[in-house]
Amino acid sequence: MRKKLQIIVFLIFSVAYSRAQSVQQVSFLSDTLQLSGEIHLPSGSAKVPGVILVHGSGPMDRHQTVSLNDPQSQCLYPNMYPSTVKNFRDIASGLSNNGIAVLVYDKRTYTYGTALNEQTISINDFIKDAHSAFSFLKNHNRVDSNKLYVAGHSQGALIVPYLSSSAKGVILLAGAISPVDSLIAAQIQFIYNKCIDSAQGYLLSQQTFQNFQQIRQNTWPPNQKLLGAYSFFWKSWIDKSDSVKDVLLMVNKPILALQGESDFNVPLDNLLRIRSILQLDSTNSKHYPNVNHFLTHDDSVEVSRSIIIDIANWIKNKSRNIGYVDHSLKENFNLTRYGNKIFIEILDLQHVPDKVLVYDLLGKKIKQMSFQKENPIIIDNEGVYVLQLIKDGNIIYTKKIVI
Repeated sequence: MRKKLQIIVFLIFSVAYSRAQSVQQVSFLSDTLQLSGEIHLPSGSAKVPGVILVHGSGPMDRHQTVSLNDPQSQCLYPNMYPSTVKNFRDIASGLSNNGIAVLVYDKRTYTYGTALNEQTISINDFIKDAHSAFSFLKNHNRVDSNKLYVAGHSQGALIVPYLSSSAKGVILLAGAISPVDSLIAAQIQFIYNKCIDSAQGYLLSQQTFQNFQQIRQNTWPPNQKLLGAYSFFWKSWIDKSDSVKDVLLMVNKPILALQGESDFNVPLDNLLRIRSILQLDSTNSKHYPNVNHFLTHDDSVEVSRSIIIDIANWIKNKSRNIGYVDHSLKENFNLTRYGNKIFIEILDLQHVPDKVLVYDLLGKKIKQMSFQKENPIIIDNEGVYVLQLIKDGNIIYTKKIVI
């Protein structure tokens, strides 16, 4: 039971296959490791937008293959048992059929497994691999290097914001904003409530959460595994999940956040909080009834067609409308300090942001202002803040300011 529970706790996922126009087998270097994958390409010879898909947790292959053929899967996903889901293959095939090139690759932990030093691997290794995959796709002769996106699922959604400076946009699929130790404890409680024994689940979830507090405090034995991984790995994941709000607030590229309403691994409130913090509208954040963490409907092994269509349309829209977001910020406004005041003045009146948002470092919105009412806008509250300019629901500029 411990092994089966571990599979769920590690937030793994996937889904089934639809035929792509063309699939190229590829490999690329990340650090000294050779990673293999495939590029799904639309038909034709024209340059097209591209996106890399970054895995969730666990030793995932390029398709995020998960077999739901054990008793626990039968309990959690009765209408999908027994079956195999491959959600990255579904997404790659669906997007390539909509004119978008997609790179999927095998995770280093899938390819090399125990050959890696388990006590030193961290989330930063996966960030390096994602950067390498992005660079590889950028140099492909069918891909428009100015129209490259990054999409991450679950743990991968924690990773892709770190690639945002090079990408044209960031896509969060079942992305979490809650601390990972809280999420895992809640997952254990959910699984036991549904499939085993709620009282036993409560005790185990509380014990697991306390174990994670030892990892936070660096008192967990470094040579002892917790839920299949060593403390160095867990600490790196905890640190990244604790800072996700600040990292997302510093992303100055368009963000799309999608979530299934039946997802117990990363519950829906995570999307609602991301939507609130980033001020995303319904074009840039969506949730889907009866869709689970695999991004499939509860009675299907295939990724929801609505999700694939929404991703494709969003990428196409952002690839067409490059004018304002890519316009030189210096031509649009001045950000000037006088004494203990910050002045934000619009110079190009043809490109006026819809609103100005100011957050504290905990992600709480302090002010919302509009250039329709005043130009320049003046901010004079003492403190450290994150300033955002919003246009058409997109964050077009982010800056930390000290007053």
